[in-house]
Amino acid sequence: MRALLRDAPSTASRDELNALASESDPLLAAEGLFSLAQRQEQAGQIEFAAEIYQSLSQSPTESPYQQRAHQRLEALSGRGAFGARFEVLSRNFASQASDPAMLGGMFLASAVFQTVRLATLSRLAASPSAGLLTRGLGARTLSWSAGFALEFPTFTLATRGIHQALGNPQDWSRRALGRDLLASGLTLFLLKSFGATGSALTRRFASGETALARFTTAAMPQASAFTGIFASHVLESRLGLRAHSDVGNILTDSFATLLQFHVGGRLLHQATGGSYDAALELHRRRIETSAIS
Repeated sequence: MRALLRDAPSTASRDELNALASESDPLLAAEGLFSLAQRQEQAGQIEFAAEIYQSLSQSPTESPYQQRAHQRLEALSGRGAFGARFEVLSRNFASQASDPAMLGGMFLASAVFQTVRLATLSRLAASPSAGLLTRGLGARTLSWSAGFALEFPTFTLATRGIHQALGNPQDWSRRALGRDLLASGLTLFLLKSFGATGSALTRRFASGETALARFTTAAMPQASAFTGIFASHVLESRLGLRAHSDVGNILTDSFATLLQFHVGGRLLHQATGGSYDAALELHRRRIETSAIS
């Protein structure tokens, strides 16, 4: 209880914990703690709710709330029953998709990627010596790599910085920052790689105006993005960057992440009046009309 009091996010929750600490009936105290954890979970205080659930599940006093707390802790950690995990994701989806830190990180990271990629490609095109690394595929690969090398740290640092500015303290230790950088790097790299593969397959097999071609054109980008996200989640889990989970929960997490990317992109489009998409289109055209072929 002392650790919970120390980590309580508000005076009200701290007062409630003090009242529960003085409760003489262990069952009533457990019921009160479980109720507090549920309310904290609904309010978005996931870490504190998980701390309460863990305390309840490890309590030496047996109660019906031990198993229920363990189940909620498993769901919050990405494990446990599919239904419970899906319920957690569904409830948190709207707030996560419209998270200003996530949206800001996406916008800045994409802008950095496009700007650095274009600048690198332009410098290579202006090189007087035409070689393997200054023309064609080599130049495109170098410019993409330069953009990506700054994109994922921008996303990580911008997201963390905005969270910090909004009053959500972040762990800036080398270990925590390294984990976030590696996780975001894997996600963005696999998302872009599978996206590029999907685009290539679409251009190859979706020619013409047939129903199959139209379906492939619409479905292939979504399938490619989902596959990239799923692969990144599996890899993060195996590397210890994400809580170990079963395939069903990883599929659910991946689908929720894909929806978040779509909703986030849509919100950015509306917030900028389309100027964000217009800027990306301008970058694309400039790259395609560069002197590199």
